[in-house]
Amino acid sequence: MTSANGRLRCQEILREEGTEGKRYHVLLSPGTPQMATVWVLLVQSGLLPAKMLITTPPDLLPRGETIRWKEVDLSLPDFPQVVTPGETQRLLGILEAQNDNLRSENLRLRGELDLLKTRGAHESDGSIPEGFNLQQHMVAQERAYYELALSQVDENAAAAARLLGLQPHTFRAGAERIGLRSRRTRRQPN
Repeated sequence: MTSANGRLRCQEILREEGTEGKRYHVLLSPGTPQMATVWVLLVQSGLLPAKMLITTPPDLLPRGETIRWKEVDLSLPDFPQVVTPGETQRLLGILEAQNDNLRSENLRLRGELDLLKTRGAHESDGSIPEGFNLQQHMVAQERAYYELALSQVDENAAAAARLLGLQPHTFRAGAERIGLRSRRTRRQPN
């Protein structure tokens, strides 16, 4: 049986028999090493829900041992995992979303930190502290509002502009001026 025929036959059996309440086993010992590799890939990728078994000829068994087969366990931490392309895309999507969320939170926290660093005129006694820089304070305030608006609307620049009462082109120009870009404008086309 060729590897393509084996894969097709497996899919046919699974369609006919189903998997619920069934236990499938693949015997790796007979056949070519290439076919054994195909079986391993089918099982490891999840396309064939089966346990893999190997047998040992009786003359090669250690003295006193009678079990001629054992299950192949490939659940080693360093063993490469085989996944379907769809699973890879799903995992990448999750990681990208987590990365975008972390980036957004990082920007928000940076804005808050910038505000704290400018030491605004809201000191406990109401006086303007020595070394205060109004321009830096205003840029930090603007950045904080831009970041807050972007985080509230899932990084959508047009929606953030509406939230702040700005035209989208004004918002984008301001965001560029203070060094901000929404997640959607940062992405590179594939």
